[in-house]
Amino acid sequence: MSDTDVDNNNNPPTDGDDDRREDDSVRQGRTERTKPITVRVDGGGQRAQLSIGTIIDQRFVLEKVLGRGGMSVVYRARDLLKEQARDPNPYGAIKILGTEFSEDPDSWVSLQREAKKAQSLAHPRIVTVHDFQIDRDSGLPFVYMEELQGESLDSVLKKNPDGLADRRQAIDIIFSIADGLDCAHNQGIVHSDLKPSNIFLTEESQVKILDFGIARAVPGSDRDDFDAGFMGALTPAYASCEMFDGEPAHPSDDLYALGIIAYELLTGRHPYQDVLEEKNPALAARERHLKPARPAGLNRRQWHALQECLSLERKDRPANAAEFRSHFRLRNPLSGYLALGVLALSGVLIWALWFRVAELTPAEPFDELPLAQQEKFHKAMESGWTAYKYRDYNGALIYFAQAHDIHPHNPEAEEGLDKLVENVVSQAPAQNRASLERALEQVSVLLSYDAMAERRELIEYRDQLVEGLAR
Repeated sequence: MSDTDVDNNNNPPTDGDDDRREDDSVRQGRTERTKPITVRVDGGGQRAQLSIGTIIDQRFVLEKVLGRGGMSVVYRARDLLKEQARDPNPYGAIKILGTEFSEDPDSWVSLQREAKKAQSLAHPRIVTVHDFQIDRDSGLPFVYMEELQGESLDSVLKKNPDGLADRRQAIDIIFSIADGLDCAHNQGIVHSDLKPSNIFLTEESQVKILDFGIARAVPGSDRDDFDAGFMGALTPAYASCEMFDGEPAHPSDDLYALGIIAYELLTGRHPYQDVLEEKNPALAARERHLKPARPAGLNRRQWHALQECLSLERKDRPANAAEFRSHFRLRNPLSGYLALGVLALSGVLIWALWFRVAELTPAEPFDELPLAQQEKFHKAMESGWTAYKYRDYNGALIYFAQAHDIHPHNPEAEEGLDKLVENVVSQAPAQNRASLERALEQVSVLLSYDAMAERRELIEYRDQLVEGLAR
């Protein structure tokens, strides 16, 4: 995993060039490099050399280059302490940064803030940062974080120039990013450089937000208000007008970037494609009064929610990520009501189906599954419960359903899915139309999964909501 990219020719990286094309061999886990990697030490061009096999902080053995950029190199590292403790997975990722961070007081302050803030963000949609230290031998600062297997969203978009054909996958990615941002914003942290290369998709289809390296405290929060924005570390294509104007960081800046990422996932194009060559694209779009075209397949409410995120004025954007998520998910309920009405008239059939499902057990014992499938099941369940713990119910649904697909009617998967149903049914909505519509939308999303489609409690709850809307 990496928020930086590989220099295929082993040339020194250039400042600010973190979005170059990532080497295919790295994405597929085949990169082997024995020559020393150079890390810039200061503005005079001096460089420190790190080779595969170098031990960092007398603990981490560098085993493979995962990526590199203007001011950092990311390695796969083996943790000797974990190895001594016989941990079955002693690996993590080490991001090595040049010593210009320690030599420049302002940069050093920024780096310390980065580690402190990133470590506080415990959420399944945000990469886990374990530690921040300075290597005693080289003097290079480094961040130790979880290792991820998969590829960046930037790489995914390059493979899908017309956007993702699987609309459901695109929506799930958008919701997942919004979940992670919601967690960060609630803790007073703004990412400030959200872009596809800072979004990672694991091999298990889990979304992770990377690099809160220039995160800045939300105005009015009780956090340190040091502004790392002076470093100029923003990406023009995803930066809001307010960022170019030098205004204090705000959650709406991240929502603007999320809107652009969502638009690219759905269409393959930037919403303000015509001004991308400009130095400040958002300012140019505002000056020309550009309006993005509506992506195919979005209903009116979804398009309105996305338009709000893409607004070139901060005041017109959603108040927070949770608000965007709820509006973007909401579908036009009219056609759903008709279908639900037909289903409501089929009560006998539904009950019969439920009793049949209730009696079903796994077709084959779990221990007879291939070991690879068993491992995938356990990983999905572990990720599901982690997401559930942090109230990321959308993520929990994806993982529990994934586990159910691997081993249908497995009691552990059924327990996770039942917990989600219990959580939804127990939260009775206010008896006004907007609340009932939101609750019905949530239930409809759950019922769209095969593993949930015939659950009696969920069907009954849906019918109650339909009756409430019909009054």
